[in-house]
Amino acid sequence: MKAPSLIPRFVKRSILYCTLILVLTAAIFPIVWVVLTSIKPPAYTFAIPPKWVFTPTFESYRQLFLDGFAALGVDIWLNMSNSIIIGVTSTAATVVISCYAAYGLSRFRFPGRNAMGLLIIATRMLPPVGTMIPFFLLINSLGLLDTRTALILAYTGLNIPFATWMLRGFFDEVPKELDEAAMVDGCNRNRMLWQIILPLIAPGLAATAVFSFLLSWNDFALALVLTSRNAKTLPLIVTSFITDEGISWGPMSAAATVVLIPPIILMLLTQKHIAKGLTMGAVKG
Repeated sequence: MKAPSLIPRFVKRSILYCTLILVLTAAIFPIVWVVLTSIKPPAYTFAIPPKWVFTPTFESYRQLFLDGFAALGVDIWLNMSNSIIIGVTSTAATVVISCYAAYGLSRFRFPGRNAMGLLIIATRMLPPVGTMIPFFLLINSLGLLDTRTALILAYTGLNIPFATWMLRGFFDEVPKELDEAAMVDGCNRNRMLWQIILPLIAPGLAATAVFSFLLSWNDFALALVLTSRNAKTLPLIVTSFITDEGISWGPMSAAATVVLIPPIILMLLTQKHIAKGLTMGAVKG
């Protein structure tokens, strides 16, 4: 017979809920503070105690999108287009290349296959600062500094190991007998990959694409090293409001909010696919 628990069930649930509320508050509070700061009147930015009830103003957004901050090197429309083009292009390239790499590791048997898979993901374990100098020297030798191509190549190279590692697990869940049946019907491997297997792992493919896009969209350090003006992305412009004359908290918070919106929308739209993709193969039976 199972011994009765010394702690009542409702106490356990209360502790659990309180812990979840604390963790959720700690995670959301910085985001809420940034958004509120972006719509606060300047006089309320550092008010003590903080002002939680106020008449919102969108002057910071008007300055950011209409007036511009050319003197600070901020062109919100150029920076936004850079982030979108670089993020989408690098994600597409990452997914396509990683699909072939992951499929090969999943389906073909050759000496050192497991070691190769481990080595691929091990390259992603390197600290980002350790890759900056090699990337800078390589991009500089190609004459691509401060171009979108430089960041697309860099992000694609960095995301491929992670995407390959994720996709290999999804490919392993597809029975190999399906490949054999397709080949008996005259289907080559390339057609089989894109028309049969990939639709079956669509949730996993979506999860991989979203994570690859977010890694590109949120990057700051590598973009700081490889760009100066023409190819600056959105995360970089947040620091542009820190000058010798002071910090423009309103426009800075507005720029940070603009950076936050696309990932949040993307996660809300794809959360079902991400949850399903990340749990593929978690339960067997």
